[in-house]
Amino acid sequence: MVRGNRGLTVGILLVFVCFLVSFAVGCSSKAGTGAIAGSGIGALAGQIIGHDTTSTLIGAGIGTGVGYIIGNEMDKKEAAQRQVAKTFAPLGGTTWKIVSITPANKVPKFASKTVVFQNDGKVVTTTVYPNKSKDVTTENYRVTGNTLIINRRGYLVNYKFNIKGNKMVATAQKVKITLKRLK
Repeated sequence: MVRGNRGLTVGILLVFVCFLVSFAVGCSSKAGTGAIAGSGIGALAGQIIGHDTTSTLIGAGIGTGVGYIIGNEMDKKEAAQRQVAKTFAPLGGTTWKIVSITPANKVPKFASKTVVFQNDGKVVTTTVYPNKSKDVTTENYRVTGNTLIINRRGYLVNYKFNIKGNKMVATAQKVKITLKRLK
């Protein structure tokens, strides 16, 4: 009986130390936080299952590994999301109305033209013609510095663009497009 109580005391002490360390040190990554939390949970589970110090330490070791793996996968997912946001910034999630295209003879006459830059690298252009017919075109895009790269099978266009307030001007190959931000 005394041995079981001693093991429980050691297990509780290990869990307490793990939590103290996590609060004192802190972690800049989910992998580190997961490892610390996993070690505490594993130590507690090991103590409950085995009722001795060896079980507590084995549980802490397994919990550390599992917690690290889970946290590391979360870190990777966040890094990928940041990279995606960076690739499409500052246009991702915005909607624009084309105000003018110069020279005008480069495109068929239209009543309105809106451009939606999605957060998934797709740009959807909806054109309404004077006869009320509509055309929707989906292309791929990405942003590198002040260059907007739009492509679809068979072509690729690099636009230099500048945004001031709710106005964007994009130029490429003797074409200038002025857009007004809708949202």
